[in-house]
Amino acid sequence: MRSLPFLLPLVLLACGEGTVLDDDVVETDTDTDTDTDTDTDTDADSDTDTDVGTFTFYSPDFADGTEIPALFTCDGPGGWSAQHNPDLVWENAPAGTAAYAMIYVDIDLGDWRHWAFFTSDASVTGIVEATSNTGSMPAGVTELRSGDNRTGYVPNCPGGAEHRYQFTLYALSTANLGLSGNPTFAELKSAAEANALDSVSFIGRSAAGG
Repeated sequence: MRSLPFLLPLVLLACGEGTVLDDDVVETDTDTDTDTDTDTDTDADSDTDTDVGTFTFYSPDFADGTEIPALFTCDGPGGWSAQHNPDLVWENAPAGTAAYAMIYVDIDLGDWRHWAFFTSDASVTGIVEATSNTGSMPAGVTELRSGDNRTGYVPNCPGGAEHRYQFTLYALSTANLGLSGNPTFAELKSAAEANALDSVSFIGRSAAGG
């Protein structure tokens, strides 16, 4: 009977250790649940980002920043008098886009005017090669007079020194730009910038005519 007082502390110590172990198990389970919730949120954010399209504008005929093929320059068939435009494509216009305007200039020659047009609605999503000033442009597209007073595309011909040529497309909030008669490049650019939801550009290079 005298051995009982010595056994009691041991029993109490064993019970205490069991309680600590139970607490550790609960905390581990809680952390695991929290990590699972975080992973779910990350997956949801990733799906949302994937669904958002970027407004893009390009030519399938050459990559941004590269040389414009001779076919579209004064070195191509027909020389300076040819109006053989490259293909143009645009995608994922911003919500609310009502029409488009496009301006193509030589940025190394004071924005010399090579081509410009605007649309009457947002149904046009590209221009087919060699259709400028042929009567085959999409319905509702109006081409402006270029730097040499020709309507439509004018091939680049810098004369041997490489120039940069910039294509800029504007997604417009309205199709009513207030233009009449034969608007100039400056008038179209001003109206486009005033009504643009977004704009995107790419550049081609050429030393044609050398």
